[in-house]
Amino acid sequence: MADHLAGGSCHNMRRNLPAALELDALADGFGAAARDAHLFKVAVVRSAVALGIGQILDLGCGTPREPALADVARRAGARAQVVHVEGDPLTAGYGRALLETDTSTVTVEAPCLSTVVLDHPTVREHIDLSQPLCLLLVAAAHTAPLASLGELAFALADRLAPGSLFAVSQWAADSVDIRWAVNDCLYERTHGTSGTVRSTGEVSAAFEPHLLLGPPPGPVIRWQPDPGPGGGELVPLHDGRTGVVEFGAVIRIPVQGAPADVASGGDPGTPSCGGIGGRRP
Repeated sequence: MADHLAGGSCHNMRRNLPAALELDALADGFGAAARDAHLFKVAVVRSAVALGIGQILDLGCGTPREPALADVARRAGARAQVVHVEGDPLTAGYGRALLETDTSTVTVEAPCLSTVVLDHPTVREHIDLSQPLCLLLVAAAHTAPLASLGELAFALADRLAPGSLFAVSQWAADSVDIRWAVNDCLYERTHGTSGTVRSTGEVSAAFEPHLLLGPPPGPVIRWQPDPGPGGGELVPLHDGRTGVVEFGAVIRIPVQGAPADVASGGDPGTPSCGGIGGRRP
């Protein structure tokens, strides 16, 4: 569904197109949110590579999008080990067919909304949890039960080695009417298995009490590359109150004894903000 909303073509038309069209009719911002989510992944991977992190675990990866995360790492000067995890068999099949071009990229079909995924045999074969990791739960956290997003984020972060990054984002809207309408649609279309749009406050609460890299929880468009001189400020098409926005932040697992420096405030998608953020929502 997210692939169609973002303008892609590798989706199950019969299953996903009606739901995507219905969501588009209910609220503004879904297409932009889907595109922003992948750009968020790209920017976080670039930051991870700049910090010397060579492992990427992409939970709830969805249909493959360009650029592939392994290519992003390679262009940033590193050959990272990338493991994509997807619970939908058809989508996981797309990943295996399109992404596994060499041994540096693997796609695993498995549930991803618990710490159990970290102990999956294929994940453990390719990911060393004793070393820093870039963990992505992007455009997937909305599938967590309503009351457990904070617990899920805390449990996953607790398993990560010092120096790791953990990006979390999901659809958010501050309009109660939009949330009710969209959540009812998702429940009906997916038989209760595929999503809850939360308020921005509910998503922000999931990041307490972690240290953050880059800006506090907000529209992830802020992690897109700097548009350059004269390009103007990057702003979301919708702020979550008048539509749906991809909303999240990046947790930095501190290294024991290292200073918790406030992030530089520069473009969070570049090496210039590699410090440990001391900000809270």
